[in-house]
Amino acid sequence: MLSDILIRVLLIVLPIASGSAIVWSARATASGRIKRNWAVGIRVTASMTSEEAWLACHIRAQRPMIAGGVAMMIAGLAGFLPLPLSVATTVLGVGALVMLACVLYAGVVGVRAAKAIGG
Repeated sequence: MLSDILIRVLLIVLPIASGSAIVWSARATASGRIKRNWAVGIRVTASMTSEEAWLACHIRAQRPMIAGGVAMMIAGLAGFLPLPLSVATTVLGVGALVMLACVLYAGVVGVRAAKAIGG
């Protein structure tokens, strides 16, 4: 019983926290608050060539990154619903796949924007 409660808490907290981190980093990199670095953001050759390329990449990637983060947060919120644990974990898996697709798409369009700047 206690393990089911612990699992459900983790199914809520971890996706909401990770989705929030993705949304925050997408906004911070697109606004220029986070400069080129080796820890946060889309760190590929095209985006790392200059600050202009970095910013162009993240401005273009902001919307799909936020969509991915929101998908993850919604999947975590589903843990509050009175669903069987197996259904809640399936919802989390689907949310994670949607988040992954959004983040990969953000990388593709971000790299294109960086290359257009000369990155």
